[in-house]
Amino acid sequence: METIIVSILDFFRILAFVALAIAVLLMIPLALFRKTRKLSGKGFIGAAFVCGAYLWLWSSAICYSWNIWSLVIGWFLLGFGVYPIALLASAIQGAWPLFVELLISGLIVFCFRFFGVYIYSLTEDY
Repeated sequence: METIIVSILDFFRILAFVALAIAVLLMIPLALFRKTRKLSGKGFIGAAFVCGAYLWLWSSAICYSWNIWSLVIGWFLLGFGVYPIALLASAIQGAWPLFVELLISGLIVFCFRFFGVYIYSLTEDY
């Protein structure tokens, strides 16, 4: 069971890294031109969803490794609860590098979504 979880996490980690690279290397230059802003906004929003899916799976794995009840409680909080519970679990265990990684990943997802919506709102179709 754990090897399946690790392989799924590895796949989503690669997917999130590719989405991050595409967003930074391709979508930022596309946001500079008026005709390609719509594509850039959609690209940032898509990258945010991919990175958010990885963050949610990673947070679920951290909650599961802490104890099963933290994962169940996180899922009952509409699925969003696994991220704050993973932050709490890493802080309680004293795993501060993990806490910082989770926090920075959450900020990246939020900033990508915000920036994508902002860029998309600059188009005429909005």
